[in-house]
Amino acid sequence: VRASPRAQAAGGALDASGVLPLRRWTHIAVVYTCSVLRLYINGVKDGEVILEEPLGESDGTLYIGRDPWRAGTKAFLDDFRWYSREVTPTEIGAMLYPGLTGIAASDSISLACASCTFPEAVRACDAKRATLCSMQGLFSGGYHTARVMGWLTGSSEVWYHEEEGDEVFEHTEKLGLCCLE
Repeated sequence: VRASPRAQAAGGALDASGVLPLRRWTHIAVVYTCSVLRLYINGVKDGEVILEEPLGESDGTLYIGRDPWRAGTKAFLDDFRWYSREVTPTEIGAMLYPGLTGIAASDSISLACASCTFPEAVRACDAKRATLCSMQGLFSGGYHTARVMGWLTGSSEVWYHEEEGDEVFEHTEKLGLCCLE
């Protein structure tokens, strides 16, 4: 998923950290306020970027899914909404249909890194004021969230809080998930 307020990427664009799963409903929300563009996937903030130039009025074409300069995606679109005000994370979570997306709104699990060493994963979670997910956290929603968000694409190996062994101190790279436990 790519979110950009302009057709040219020079003004700032935001690419999702995961890949959309095939044949599954996915809730996508893009919020722009105070020069910050935020992307939410299934109610989870996937990323944000500060735009170099503020947005002004536009009479240009709005492209959703595909534009003349990029390949885009083949998908169905349902329930497109445009708001003239900021939509809060709580409101975005309320718009989800857990039966369709497979995930309920929660900010308790987030991506630390798609492929990183154990110390890098721990530092990324510390920066979010969270901890690396425990095994219990992974099995009680972490794995499911990672799958639905498209973070578990290349490998199913995930760092966890009580990790032991030589891999912790080597250059082994795995997926890192942060939990607010």
